[in-house]
This record gives sequence, structure tokens and C-alpha cells, in this order.
Amino acid sequence: MCRTFLVGFALLLTCAVTRGDAVHAESADLQLVPVALELVLAVDTSSSIQGDEFELQVRGYAEAFRDPAVIAAIERLGNNGMVVTLVQWSASFQQLQTVGWTRVYDGASAERFSDLLRQNFRRFQAFG
Repeated sequence: MCRTFLVGFALLLTCAVTRGDAVHAESADLQLVPVALELVLAVDTSSSIQGDEFELQVRGYAEAFRDPAVIAAIERLGNNGMVVTLVQWSASFQQLQTVGWTRVYDGASAERFSDLLRQNFRRFQAFG
């Protein structure tokens, strides 16, 4: 019984992921666009993270969206690509979305998203 449930649940998840549910993509008209992937990038800003470590995390994400292999993978997702956001977190009550949901589907949109990432600054200085 449990195995059957798990197999069914796995099939359901597969269908949901491959179907590309419509999500809110950041745009002037805030239209719903079906995408292949929804990605949340999380940056640790807790007290154990020094300033240079925070910068390393953000810079690493930003550089990844300029990497030719990553851009090629994004372009393979199809015309609507993916939506991605950045969340900074420090404690159970300290999380903040610092880059809104943004549609990334080609090299130019990946570069724009990279620029948004580079504009981030650390939001939490007082820690739980």
C-alpha cells in the first residue's frame, strides 16, 4: 500500500514538473506564463556568515547566470524558460525575497538576472 502510494506520488510530481504550471513572472503586465522550472536561490545571511562569504554566495549565483553551459541549459527549457527568485535568510523569522520572480529564458535575460543579483546587499545585520 505504502509503495503504491509513493509510486503514484512520484508520478504526480513528475507530471507537475514536466507540465510547467503557470507562475507569476516579473513583467510590466504581471501575466501568468507557463514555465519549465521554478527556482529559488537562497543566500545564508546568518551570523556565522562573514561579509566576504555573503559576497561570495551572491557573486557565485550571478556568475553562474553568465556561464555558457548554464545559459545553454536554460535555453533548452523552451521559449518560456524558467522563473527564478533570490531569498536571503538568517533565522526562522528572518527571510526576505530580495530579487522578485524573474523569467529567464535566453542569454540576454540571464545576463539581466545576473545584474539584478549583483545589486543585492545584505539585508540582515541583527541576528536571532
